[in-house]
Amino acid sequence: MPVFNLNTTTGAVATASDSLYVVGVNAQVLNTVAAFDFATFTNSTLVVNGLVASATSIGVYSSGAAANNHVTITQSGSVIGDTDGIRLAQNAFVSNAGTIMALTDDGIQIDGAGGTVENTGSIQVEDNGVVINGDNGTVLNTGSIIALDRGVFFVGNNPEVINSGTIIGGFGGVDLSFLGAAEISQVSNTGVIQGAQYSIQGGAGNDTVVNSGVLEGDVLLGGGDDTYDGRNGTLNGDVSGGAGNDTFIVDDAATLIVENPGEGTDEVRATVRYILGDNLENLTLLGADDINGRGNGLANVLTGNVGDNVLEGFEGDDSLNGGAGLDSLYGGEGNDSLRGDNEDDYLSGFDGNDTGLGGNGFDEILGGQGDDSLLGQRGQDTLYGGPGDDILHGGHADDSLSGGSGFDTLTGYSGDDTLSGGLNADRFVFSDAGGGFGNDVITDFAATNDAEKIDLSGVASIISFADLSGGHMSQVGADVVIDAGGGNTITLQNVNIGDLDANDFIF
Repeated sequence: MPVFNLNTTTGAVATASDSLYVVGVNAQVLNTVAAFDFATFTNSTLVVNGLVASATSIGVYSSGAAANNHVTITQSGSVIGDTDGIRLAQNAFVSNAGTIMALTDDGIQIDGAGGTVENTGSIQVEDNGVVINGDNGTVLNTGSIIALDRGVFFVGNNPEVINSGTIIGGFGGVDLSFLGAAEISQVSNTGVIQGAQYSIQGGAGNDTVVNSGVLEGDVLLGGGDDTYDGRNGTLNGDVSGGAGNDTFIVDDAATLIVENPGEGTDEVRATVRYILGDNLENLTLLGADDINGRGNGLANVLTGNVGDNVLEGFEGDDSLNGGAGLDSLYGGEGNDSLRGDNEDDYLSGFDGNDTGLGGNGFDEILGGQGDDSLLGQRGQDTLYGGPGDDILHGGHADDSLSGGSGFDTLTGYSGDDTLSGGLNADRFVFSDAGGGFGNDVITDFAATNDAEKIDLSGVASIISFADLSGGHMSQVGADVVIDAGGGNTITLQNVNIGDLDANDFIF
C-alpha cells in the first residue's frame, strides 16, 4: 500500500485508491476549501496525528463515488471544519480518539449505507454531532459528543447506537425519527444521553432502547412494536410508546410510561410492585421477589413471577395468572379469568361472570357476584360459588364445593369430595369418567325440592330409579348412601330415603 505523509497549508487531495495518508504529530493540512479530499478514490485511510482544518469548508471530504474510506484520528490529532468536520460516502469508517470540531454544521456526516463511527475522543459541533444518511449505520461512543442540535442523527434502516460515554444535544440526544415503518433500530446506553426535547426519539419501525446508564430527557419511541428496558438505569423524563404493541421493562415503579388510547396492546414487565397506568394493557412480574401487580380500567393480562404475588384486575375483563408461588388473585369488576398454577393459591372473582382455575396446589377459589365457573384441578381445593348461578368442578383430589345462593351445578370429579349446594335448587353431577367420582358427600340435598337434582347420567351402573332403589341405595343412620360400585359412593346427609323419588334424579 502506498504511504503519503502530508504537511501543507494548501490542502491535500488523494491521488490513488488503496493508499495510506498520514498527517504527523507536528504536521498540518490546512485549506480554505476541503482540507483533505479523498476525491473519487476508494479503500484508503487517512491517519491524523496532527491538525487537519478548513477555514471555510469541510475538514475531511469524499465524493459519493469514494466508498470504503477510513479516517483515524489519534489522541494527538484534530479535525476542524468551518462547515462539517468530516463528510464521507458509503461504507466509511471513522475512529476518533482526538478532537473533531464543526463551527457551523455537523461533526461527522456519512452519506450512504454501512457507515461506522467509533468515538473515544471529543466531538464538539454547532449542529449535529454524528449524522449517518444510510442503512446499517453504527455509532460506538465511549467519549463525548456535544452538539447544539442533535447528538446522533440517523436516516436509514437498522441503525445501532452503543454509548458508554456522553451524548448531549441541545435539541435532542439520539434521533431516529426519520426511520420508516419497516425499519429497526437499537440504542444501548450505559453512559449519559441528554437532550432538551428528548434523550432518544424513535422512528416508525421497531425500536429497542436498553438503558442502564442515565437518560436526561424523554424517550419518544414512536410507531412500531418498540421495547424499552430501563433496568439498572436512570431516566429523568418519561417514556412514550406511541402506536404499536410496545414493551416496557422496569425496575422502578416511578417510571412514567405514557400511552394514548388506541395505540396498540402494550405490556409492562416489572421487577417491582407495579400499578398499570392509563392505556397500558398487560403486566408481567419478573424475578423471584414477592411483589404485587394491579391493573386498570382496561381488559388486562396480569402474570405473576415465581414469588408469592398479589394480582388485582380492578376494572375490565381481566386475565390473571399467578405463576409459581403462593398467589392471591382478585379479578375485580368485569368478567375475569383467574389461574393459580402450582402452589396453594387464593382466587377471588368478585363482580362479573368469572372463571377460576386452581392448578396443582391446595387452592381456595371464590366466584363472587356473577355466574361463575370454577375448577379446582389437582389439589385439595375449596370452591365457593357466591350468589350467582355457578358451575363448580372439584378436580382430582378431595375437594370442598359450596354453590352459594344461586342455581348451581357441582361436580366433584375424582377424590372424596364434599358438596354443598346452598340456597335455591342445585344440580349435583357424578360420572365414571376419570376412574370414578370417589366417596362424595352432599351436605344439604333438599329431597322435597323437585328442582334440585342428582345427575347420575354419567354413571353406567345405575340406569333408572328402579335400578337405584332396587340395590344401590340404602338408609344408613340419618343419611342415605348411594353405592355405584367400584368404590364410588354418594352420601346424602340428613335425608330420609322415603323422601326420595325419580324426580330427584337424572339418569
